[in-house]
Amino acid sequence: MTWTTEGEETKCVVTGDTFLPGDLNDDGVVDIFDVALAKHIALNNAGTQHQKYAANVDGKEGVGVTDVVSIAKWVLTGKGEFIPENVPSERLYAAVDGSVYNGDPETTNTGFTQSAYLNLYNEAGSSVTFNVNAPAAGIYALTVNYANGGAAARSVSVLTNRQTGYYTLAYSLCTLWCFVLNAIITSYYPVIMTHAREQNEERFNQKNKELYAIIFYSSTLVSIVLCVFASPLVGILYGEHYMPSAPLVRIITWYTSLTFLGSARAAWTVAKGLQKYLFTI
Repeated sequence: MTWTTEGEETKCVVTGDTFLPGDLNDDGVVDIFDVALAKHIALNNAGTQHQKYAANVDGKEGVGVTDVVSIAKWVLTGKGEFIPENVPSERLYAAVDGSVYNGDPETTNTGFTQSAYLNLYNEAGSSVTFNVNAPAAGIYALTVNYANGGAAARSVSVLTNRQTGYYTLAYSLCTLWCFVLNAIITSYYPVIMTHAREQNEERFNQKNKELYAIIFYSSTLVSIVLCVFASPLVGILYGEHYMPSAPLVRIITWYTSLTFLGSARAAWTVAKGLQKYLFTI
């Protein structure tokens, strides 16, 4: 089960207090009666929580003089801008509305609260993904309702885009310098192809060995540095909140760097006319 903040939000039901900013008595209009109520709340800290939500129109915490003035200005002139308070609310996401991989909606069993429940296949990799739009960065409570319809244990895990972010950050840090490898390979490619056309086997092999050596030793050196200094580098560049990325850096750096040995091999493969076999491996 994955929760991410990218893309269009998954269909959901929003619950919580709803109100028209400035309309404290819920009559559908903002008028002098609302001004009187707002003044009463500001002076006496009275009123219901619902009325305080509606009265807070200046974007600041609590109901004060500026809220009363803003509502009064709107009533007298019809001008002004209300900044409604962010009211706590809940979003209810149904599994059947998410992006499902290896699963089917069902209504066979009872206990579900939406149109159906999602039965994920008992296979590794079965998942459902929800796109969630939070009003601001912060910590939010998450409750997951699920059931196991059989006697055998079926484990489930919940991932958020924080875990995805850790991997993305680690990958970005490991590939930050790879443009250098690309430049080296690109500069060697025409030289190697020239020696191949001239059938200068000695120079051809020498340049290929030079290229492999440069890629291997430079990649190894950078990977060692990243392994040793992964934690301080992540801390300095991204902050302590991203420190879980450090172990990933120590792993990804070897994969990323050594991958370029395959890119370096391309010149030799093309020169020997063997590229057609790459598609059958």
